[in-house]
Amino acid sequence: MIGIVGGMGSRASVAFQSRLLDAANVQLDAHYPMLAVVSRPDIPSRTKYLAGEGPSPVPAVVEAIAALARAGARFCALPCNTLHLLIDEVRAHAALPVIDMVEAVERQIAAACGAGQVLRVLGTGPTIRGGGGRPPLYDAIFQRRGVRVEYLSDADERTLRGVIDDVKSGLAQGSATARLAALVAANLPTPDHRVLLACTELDAIDLPAPDVSRVFSAGRALAAACIAADRAPPILSPRAIAPTP
Repeated sequence: MIGIVGGMGSRASVAFQSRLLDAANVQLDAHYPMLAVVSRPDIPSRTKYLAGEGPSPVPAVVEAIAALARAGARFCALPCNTLHLLIDEVRAHAALPVIDMVEAVERQIAAACGAGQVLRVLGTGPTIRGGGGRPPLYDAIFQRRGVRVEYLSDADERTLRGVIDDVKSGLAQGSATARLAALVAANLPTPDHRVLLACTELDAIDLPAPDVSRVFSAGRALAAACIAADRAPPILSPRAIAPTP
């Protein structure tokens, strides 16, 4: 059973569940994965915490993971890019193994994004700037591959923020789709450019025929990693192994 900590935001969580079903790639209802979802829209703002302006979201996330463990989940996913700046703190107290979205992104696009190429990260806030003494989320994994990581201009970030706000308000299609499609196209100026959608709200938007060799989604990468983990043989986590006397 796959556990999902939802509510960051709520529509992003629903979109992530849809991407999980896409990644399962099955035909019969009985073949889809079992899911346990704890939706906690009351989890404190990750952005405010990383800016030193609010309480930590980690305790609430850890509580949600404990509930997933009680429900029978074998591991869990946190469909929120910004929260992954705090994944080490979460893992230190989590009752379940946590799938790392950043590692999932690296695995998914490693073959398509190598030395000398440029990755434009479409995200906002701490995801692209870092926070609390932490660097931007995706810098390290791609810089060590020789990939130049770039971020949006201030004007493009405002456009993206408007798209995300529309998704949160239930206006995912229509003009939000057109604005995101235009933003993606504008950030693929040369054949060496790739785009990463680094906000799970963006998975609520169905882009018209995206070039899957150049446009990637952190949410889709996390979904694929979850399906792979769910189909792998169960293993004991370190927490399940009794200490040697």
